Amino acid sequence: MKYLDTETVGYTGPIVLIQTGTNHNNINLYHVWDHTVQETLDHIEEIINGEEPINIYNASFDSFHLHKLWNTWRNIENKSKSPRVEEVFELEKHSWVNAACLRPNTVVDTYIILTRGPFQFLLGRKGKNQIVVRKVPKAALEYLQPVLDKFTATLHPLLFAKFKDRSQARYWQYRTITLPNGDPDPKYSEFVDLCLPFNSAMGLKPFAEHVLHRETRSIEIPAHHHPTDEHNQEYRPYNNTWPRFIGYHRAYWKGPGVKYAEDDIRHLIDFNRYLITTDEFPVLPDIDSELAWMVGGVRHRGFSLNIPALKGIIDKAKADTDIIPTAPRQAMGYLRQVANPEQEILLVDTAKNTLVRISEADLGDLSVRANEILKQRMLDKQINLLEKLYEVGRFHPDFNVSGTKSNRMSGRGGLNAQGINRGGAIRSVFTFADSNFTLSGGDFEGQEVTILDAIISDSNLHAELLGGTKIHTLMWRLIHERPDATNDEAKEDLDSYTQSKNGVFSIFYGAQLNKFAETIRVSLERAETIMGAWLAKYPGFAGFVDENERMFLSMRQPGGLGTKVIWNEPTRYAESVYKFRRDFDLENQFVRFFFGLANNPPSILKEISGRVIRRDNPQSISGATQSAFYAAAFGVQAKNLRAAGNHRIQSTGAEITKKLQYAIWSIQPQGIHPWAVVLFNVHDEVMCVNNCPDIVAQRVANKVEAITNQIPLLSIDWHETLTDWSEK
Repeated sequence: MKYLDTETVGYTGPIVLIQTGTNHNNINLYHVWDHTVQETLDHIEEIINGEEPINIYNASFDSFHLHKLWNTWRNIENKSKSPRVEEVFELEKHSWVNAACLRPNTVVDTYIILTRGPFQFLLGRKGKNQIVVRKVPKAALEYLQPVLDKFTATLHPLLFAKFKDRSQARYWQYRTITLPNGDPDPKYSEFVDLCLPFNSAMGLKPFAEHVLHRETRSIEIPAHHHPTDEHNQEYRPYNNTWPRFIGYHRAYWKGPGVKYAEDDIRHLIDFNRYLITTDEFPVLPDIDSELAWMVGGVRHRGFSLNIPALKGIIDKAKADTDIIPTAPRQAMGYLRQVANPEQEILLVDTAKNTLVRISEADLGDLSVRANEILKQRMLDKQINLLEKLYEVGRFHPDFNVSGTKSNRMSGRGGLNAQGINRGGAIRSVFTFADSNFTLSGGDFEGQEVTILDAIISDSNLHAELLGGTKIHTLMWRLIHERPDATNDEAKEDLDSYTQSKNGVFSIFYGAQLNKFAETIRVSLERAETIMGAWLAKYPGFAGFVDENERMFLSMRQPGGLGTKVIWNEPTRYAESVYKFRRDFDLENQFVRFFFGLANNPPSILKEISGRVIRRDNPQSISGATQSAFYAAAFGVQAKNLRAAGNHRIQSTGAEITKKLQYAIWSIQPQGIHPWAVVLFNVHDEVMCVNNCPDIVAQRVANKVEAITNQIPLLSIDWHETLTDWSEK
């Protein structure tokens, strides 16, 4: 095993130092600016061409920088001397032209392995108040605080490791309950919401400190020695201010940074030992690590754009922009102008979900304005994204290969490549392939439905789908009481057709009757009839729903709402078809704590006199506190139930798409060679710039056929030759 790391001038500035090692006593620090260009090219080739696996932390980052360095250095005319800053600065901007691909024999990304194992709970725990207990009596806070502090002391320190002010870590915040306009709500003046913020750390240093219990050192490069536009403009793959700062960085990594640089390799070595001896981590190496390296190289090379067409779309989008307020406070004022007193109750906030509910309801001008705000926000995001692309002049997508708990890829780097509008006009701008290359691509047809079919294994549903009836139509027939309706008849009302599909998946994800009724827009009584008919017609579906509830409903009320709550130990994780786990340990910790506190609140609360109005009913302080924590426990549990059902499909879909990408990526030869396949993925779509479309098509066909052993109805609409993304 060879361990590899790099130190760079900020996020997108060039490499200053390459660290490699095989054990604690064999660590090499290679200062690239102190060697001749040819020596550095040879050094990188030796790393890439080696037979031993490369162990790295955040492979996509180092891959991007090594690709940029090698492809820039090779264009330097005089390779017998050390590089000149001015020449490198000019050459790197076009280093993607005729770029070579650097592909090691095997890659192990320690970051991915850690976050896919027992540390998965850290994903998505940044900058958000993840846990909220609503409407807690103020009179109870003094007595609850010791209990809350005792519980949070048991939580993993990495959940709070990025708080600069340590006094804020593990600290429950009290928040005043407000009206939609931000004023305190007089109805709940005796209550607050309790919020526990997380700020998780997932870097190599905090992992080493809190998992390996190693002493760590911090990088001490002051902020004013970093490129000025790094943090806000990472979408630029080639930073334009780094020459002013490289002198300081070179000196730092020769002096005070030496020990830190060596420690990074030592931490990687120790983590490898840790992973080998810990049963809860996946077997190494894995596809995600290989794809992470690929993503870095693809980011460097990038894809072509139709710049004149892009400029035209930006200009048209700006011309179409209405003067609709989108900022939360201004948007709320815009809605309140037309809301009557009854409708104002719905104006909890201006978040997307709230606006969608209002826009879909029959509320006259209020629904119209909610829809206007939604559309304007979407248009603003698209304009922002397109302007970034126009500024750079090329598409350099950046991804977290394992960026979510379902193991789906997620966009990053200041430009969300997964948020590009599906509209043909916008996608026609993405030509992807440069000259001498072909654009191929396709997407899986009804991927979610084919996965659902494989999971529930219901013979009736399978026969219907195999016969060509869409799952939307099956639900549409029940909603509209038209058992013989065809796909085309159901699709005449596209909005109703889409709602029907959403209704199917809401049942699969464990939605309660009121949510199902809201989804398909019928009364509760009618929804109960439709859901009952669906589960009776497809018993495999009913069996899955029952099993999911048995596994993830930790609290149950056999006697109904208001009766005694009984604890049932929940399952720790949900598994995809390919056995990828979504862990619920942290969520279950909170459910168990809330349940215990609701069942047995501090006894002193019973001694507090007076009553409060919560949910329109007078309650004692102790009773209102119990209600708040029961509600919080049931809220987290409901999220777990939905997430478990969602994971079975979303994670399986992510893995299917990754298996296909890796099958295509395997065409690229190991070592340093011209690019043969350059891949881009958004959800169930795969685009591939290549010079061998027939070979790529065969790989796709073979892989999809192999996957049908587990997902029988899976298919892909693959095109060997495309002009742009819109033709897919």
